[in-house]
Amino acid sequence: PLFGSTRWVIGQWKEESKASPFVAQRFDNGVFHITVQNNDKREVVAAAPGNYNASYAFFTPGFRLELESENAPRDRVEFANALIDFETRSAEGAIDVPAYKRAIEEQDLDKFPFIADRPDYRNSDTFRIVKLGENPVLPNPTDGWVNMRYRIKGGRDGTGFLEVWANGEFIVRVEGAIGSDAFDGDTQYFKIGHYRDIESAFGWATVYVDNFKRGTVRDHVD
Repeated sequence: PLFGSTRWVIGQWKEESKASPFVAQRFDNGVFHITVQNNDKREVVAAAPGNYNASYAFFTPGFRLELESENAPRDRVEFANALIDFETRSAEGAIDVPAYKRAIEEQDLDKFPFIADRPDYRNSDTFRIVKLGENPVLPNPTDGWVNMRYRIKGGRDGTGFLEVWANGEFIVRVEGAIGSDAFDGDTQYFKIGHYRDIESAFGWATVYVDNFKRGTVRDHVD
C-alpha cells in the first residue's frame, strides 16, 4: 500500500549489535530509498521517484486545498509544502535530476517528505558521498522488478564503503566510517523481508524477492 507514514525496512545489513542497520533498503510511504548509517548519524543516499501524491493519500480529501486552514496540523502542512516544492517534474513525470542530486548531497530532507522517522537523520562528517551516477535515481519497484547490486564493506576506521547499482546503472558510492561502535563480534549479516512499525492504515502488504545472491567477488552475484 502506498500510504501510511511508517518506518519500513525491506533489506538491511547489520552487525552483531542492537544498533540500526548500517545500510538499509527502505520503503517508507511507498517510496523506495537507501540509507547509510554511522552510530546515530543516518543519511539518505538514493531514492526512487515513487508516487508522492498516492503516498499521502491518507490525508483527508481536499487537504492540499486547505493548507492555510487553522485546523490543518502543522506537520502535515510542512510535509505537503515540501511535497509541492519537490514536485518539479518534466511533462513525462521524471524527477528534476540536478535538484535531486543537490538534495542528496546537501541532505535536504525537506525534499524527501516520505521519510517516516526524521529525527533519526543527521548529517554525518564521518562518511561522505564521493560519487553520484549520471542519473542516480532509483527505479520504482511498484512499476516492475528492480535488480539491485551492492558492494559493501563496513568499517569503523574510515575504510568502509558502499557502492550501489540498480538495473545495471551506477547509483552512488559512499566512503568513510560505516557501522556502530556498539558491535559485539566480527560478523556482518544481511536480513530481508518485512520489518516495519505497526501502522493500522496498512492492513497487509507483499514484497516479492527473487535471485538473491551473496559473494566475495562480482562473479558470485551477477
